[in-house]
Amino acid sequence: MLLREDLEEIWFETHDDITLLWRDQPEVRVEFVQVKSNNLPSRWSVKSITHRDSGPGSSLLEKSLFQYRCTETSTFRIVTAYDVHADLELLKLGFSGRPCINDSEELKALVTKIKRRLGGDVVVPESGVGVDFWVDNCRWDKRPDDVLQVENHNKLLSEQVFKSKRVNLVPEHRDELYMKLLFLVKEASSKNLTAFPGCYKITRSYLNDWFDRTLSVLLNYSRSDNPLRDKMQDAGLPAPLVLTAEDLHWRYREARLDPDYYGGPTAFKRLEDEVMSLLPRLQSYQYSLSSSFDSLQFHKFCIDEVYKVIEKDRLREFSLPEHIAVGFFYQVTNRCLMRFTVEN
Repeated sequence: MLLREDLEEIWFETHDDITLLWRDQPEVRVEFVQVKSNNLPSRWSVKSITHRDSGPGSSLLEKSLFQYRCTETSTFRIVTAYDVHADLELLKLGFSGRPCINDSEELKALVTKIKRRLGGDVVVPESGVGVDFWVDNCRWDKRPDDVLQVENHNKLLSEQVFKSKRVNLVPEHRDELYMKLLFLVKEASSKNLTAFPGCYKITRSYLNDWFDRTLSVLLNYSRSDNPLRDKMQDAGLPAPLVLTAEDLHWRYREARLDPDYYGGPTAFKRLEDEVMSLLPRLQSYQYSLSSSFDSLQFHKFCIDEVYKVIEKDRLREFSLPEHIAVGFFYQVTNRCLMRFTVEN
């Protein structure tokens, strides 16, 4: 949505897993998206998409087709990590890159095979369309096999967004912005619709505004005279804790000027690498807390995890004191790579 002007709205967990509203001038096209992460014994096939769990209407194909109850032009998409058998291979092509059903014997054969499996055609009462319409207007979207590959793909796309907005962020800020985006989606797909009507919709204008605001927060902290203090105060952490953090931060910086006293540059490098490796996990935990987030508890969780770093076998040989590790964590916070709040 941040890269394409024709994607106007995304709806989560309402009509379908995801509903996309595209502006195909001059009309709006509605795309119903089902996302499946099933641990299948084999690839997706006609048999698996027509399998009924609990009687008529319960197969993947029927659930997808029966979303078509609107007057706008509609298409369907199935997103999976598993690939498809040869009989569904044509569905992986974009609509502009494959023939329509009237011009393709393969697609006609696919419709016949599906109808045979379902015991006849399946027609949506409101619109009168059936299996042939679904086959003609469905795109199969095969994604990477695991979450890490999906994440890497998404981060490559986010680089295009940064380039289009002419901003340059340090890697840790990019990772945090990605976590914030996941949190935004999580909120939209899980909030109570009675208490928050319309929360399931994200519009393009809202997302662009949100993205710019988030970038501004990340960039403005780095311009502060004392980002560590500002971020801890913004999180409502007690004043004595803020003063202690500032003191530990300065103690770390003093120690860094004379690293040989604590085992040499190698000791500091290993310690810093270990603390930095915590950040993605801390941020993931931070944004998973959602509405139950408590800044003081999250701060304690972070410091507890930093203490564990010192206990690792590969660092014990250096006998580094705990306050050095905690001081570096506050140095990381001061560099605007960590904070103790989440967006409301």
